[in-house]
Amino acid sequence: KSLHDDLFSMASESIDCPGIGKNPRIANFAKAAITVESNDGNKITTVISPVFETIHEYLLSNKWEKALHLCRFVENPKVW
Repeated sequence: KSLHDDLFSMASESIDCPGIGKNPRIANFAKAAITVESNDGNKITTVISPVFETIHEYLLSNKWEKALHLCRFVENPKVW
C-alpha cells in the first residue's frame, strides 16, 4: 500500500447510489452538487457538504488561516 493509497482512502467519501449499476462515471461536479451517470444513461444528482468547496476556495485564495479555522471547526478528519 502506497502513501497515495492511504491519502486517497482518508480523503474520499462513498455514497450509496442504488440502481446506478456498475462502472458509473461522474458527469458533473459543480460546487456541492455531483451528478453520476450510469452506463445506460440514468443520472443521479446528490450533494455533499459545502464545507469542502469553501476550504478549497480559501486555499486557492491564499487564505490559509481561514481554511485552518474552518477545518478545526468542522472536526472532520477528511479535511486534514
